[in-house]
Amino acid sequence: MGVPGRSGHRGETDRPGIGRRTEMRRSVESKSRCTRSTAGGRPPRPGARTILFGLCVLLPALARGQVWEVGNLALSAPTDQASAYFGAEAATGDFNGDGYLDLAVSAPFYDFDASHQNSGQVHFYLGGPSGLAATPFYTLTGGVAGMRAGAALAAGNFDSDPADELAISAPGMDVGGQDEAGRVYIYNHGESLTFVEQGGTIQGAPEPFDHFGEALAVGDFDNDDFYDLAIGVPGENIEDPAPTVLDAGVVQVLFGSASGLDGTGDQYVTQAVLGGVQANARFGRSLAAGDFNEDDTFYDLAIGVPDRDVAGVANAGQIVIVRGSATGLVATNHQVIDQTFFGLTQLADDNFGWSLAAGDFNRTVACWNNITCKTDLAIGIPFKDVASQANAGMIVAAYGSSTGLTAAGAQVLDQGDLSDFASSPEPGDTFGATLASDWYYSARLNGRSGSGSADHLVVGANNEDWISVVDAGIVHLVFGGTSGLQSEPGQFRMIEDGLAAAPQQADARFGSSVAIGDFDGDGHADLALGIVEQDVAGLTDAGAVQVLYGALFAGGFERGSTATWSSVVP
Repeated sequence: MGVPGRSGHRGETDRPGIGRRTEMRRSVESKSRCTRSTAGGRPPRPGARTILFGLCVLLPALARGQVWEVGNLALSAPTDQASAYFGAEAATGDFNGDGYLDLAVSAPFYDFDASHQNSGQVHFYLGGPSGLAATPFYTLTGGVAGMRAGAALAAGNFDSDPADELAISAPGMDVGGQDEAGRVYIYNHGESLTFVEQGGTIQGAPEPFDHFGEALAVGDFDNDDFYDLAIGVPGENIEDPAPTVLDAGVVQVLFGSASGLDGTGDQYVTQAVLGGVQANARFGRSLAAGDFNEDDTFYDLAIGVPDRDVAGVANAGQIVIVRGSATGLVATNHQVIDQTFFGLTQLADDNFGWSLAAGDFNRTVACWNNITCKTDLAIGIPFKDVASQANAGMIVAAYGSSTGLTAAGAQVLDQGDLSDFASSPEPGDTFGATLASDWYYSARLNGRSGSGSADHLVVGANNEDWISVVDAGIVHLVFGGTSGLQSEPGQFRMIEDGLAAAPQQADARFGSSVAIGDFDGDGHADLALGIVEQDVAGLTDAGAVQVLYGALFAGGFERGSTATWSSVVP
């Protein structure tokens, strides 16, 4: 699917937060010069050390106690720094193989020092019977200016050991003298760090402003029981056949094996046979893996193309569904979907497909028992105007079928469609900017079909004004059920009464990132919510993460409750 290409183009990067759009590009595999192992391959003591990568310097870790409140936790970086944007990305995985899910949190604009600004940092917080540790057991720090380590994170078990690995993108990394070509690092529990980038055994060549790795997704696309890694390269130029198509975008897939991700036989997916390439479309800006055409044992890949012009409408946006098979992703029976598929009018700069999340929102016990469940897809349109409210935002839930995603029964939701306790659509809310479901978490525990109950969807509106607090941000929890997503009851979590991340702040953008996992092993999914521009200890935009434990809530996430949280300390 598609052909290797060469490119050179201009890209732009900006701080986290909706409306700040970033670009990216491709990758090459090599053993890192920064590889380091502990004796016996065991993980280090909590708080034991920090690795600086890119420059390969080891530093002692700094630890600082975090603020606990009953049943919930606020996290910030061990060393807070203004404009580091801690909480920009988060991912869950069992990184030390002890059976508890852990949390990785990035601060991609962390400065190692004055000469190495925006190098980035990633922190690992261990889960356990009492929940997440308040301080990271391990920290990785970027050592190259502008590399932005942690701009995207994705966890999965790419090899045969019991622990998960973490894919860490550094889309601003210069590669082979090419500015911001991009690189993806792979961290495992033995403290080894490898990386992939374009060139060598991996298709493509690093070029300026490729931003390889700006989006990441994990799924077993060839059903060999090893997770594979999909890497978005939306800034990639397509040069073959001529003429060159600038910033068309590609997605590259590396396959897992007993020894880990293998660059040999990687896939280089363009839109050439998936709707046609288009300049500045940025194919691969967002990614999500799921089984959208019934439980056929293969993950499929949903690829967002939010900057694509559709039917002459600039940046209307599009998504593409590519099927998994025994040989990996294949173009056969692929789907190209835009807003008209769901009866929506597409307008300029809607950016349909800006965010994606896979989940089985209408799963029943019957389909689970019969292994006939299909994965559904939530699609974010955060810049969609709603009732004349510019950029209020909207989401679409498209349901899986034996032939893939279908318009039948699809749900189109804005904030006004949720419970009476939710906010109405307002200008600039960007509802749908972040999306996450608990499908990946439930599938890890119960197989590809997840558990016998439907998955829930978490939706961020991180530019929501709450009362008089501008851009405070809110997060909606929309419950799944046998008939799909439920608008009533739905509830939202914001920085409200009793939360450790209180008090609420203007421009904090609560819900900038979302990660879901059972950190305390009690059988309930927990939430980690990024507050990427929260000021901490007087440091502007240092960033924080609010953790909410499912054990607090009846039935997991307190189904049926109308309670809200306030950032005003009681």
